[in-house]
Amino acid sequence: ADQRRTPPSACSMALVVLGDHAQKSPATFEDLEPRKYKLRIMAPGYDPLETNLDLSSKRPVDLPAFHLVRSKGALQIKSEPAGAQFSLRSEDGQVTREGVTPQSIVDLPTGKYSLIARRGDWSMQDEVEIQRGETTNKLFAFVSAITKVTSEPTGAEIFLDGKSRGRTPLRLDLPARPHELVAHLDGWPDEQQRIDVDAQRENTAH
Repeated sequence: ADQRRTPPSACSMALVVLGDHAQKSPATFEDLEPRKYKLRIMAPGYDPLETNLDLSSKRPVDLPAFHLVRSKGALQIKSEPAGAQFSLRSEDGQVTREGVTPQSIVDLPTGKYSLIARRGDWSMQDEVEIQRGETTNKLFAFVSAITKVTSEPTGAEIFLDGKSRGRTPLRLDLPARPHELVAHLDGWPDEQQRIDVDAQRENTAH
């Protein structure tokens, strides 16, 4: 029995199991007992194929190529708040999707993907893996927190990520992520700080 599968570029990845015999495709099995066999073909990323073969006629059997079906899963993408732009790209670059959260993508080939979500100038990136017959959930939390900015003496102009946000003392509602702060006061050297804004508490920079 000669077993082949598509696409041709992945031929050597398929394992053909005929009874208790196993070979990589394309597989030729010789000197088989004339009886019924269970045939199973497996390949990474594809649904396994199973069928029964009746070889009791003792005649050579040359079977047509078996076409395996790509394994699929689903991905549910959400964000807080909703309305974030996202882009999804597979490791091999063959699958790319774009859209706005929340969105459910079904019939997605299994494997690893790079997922980027953007809201304004704020972007987040993560890796997700799609499993066969399962729904993978991914949540991007674009949350903010109060940050209290003070200086001594007061009245320093505060630049947040390169943009002026006013003079100290300040209470700023900032995205919960790292930021670069620069304090400028005429006659004094600029001071720079990096702050990791935590959504669980009130943050301070002095």
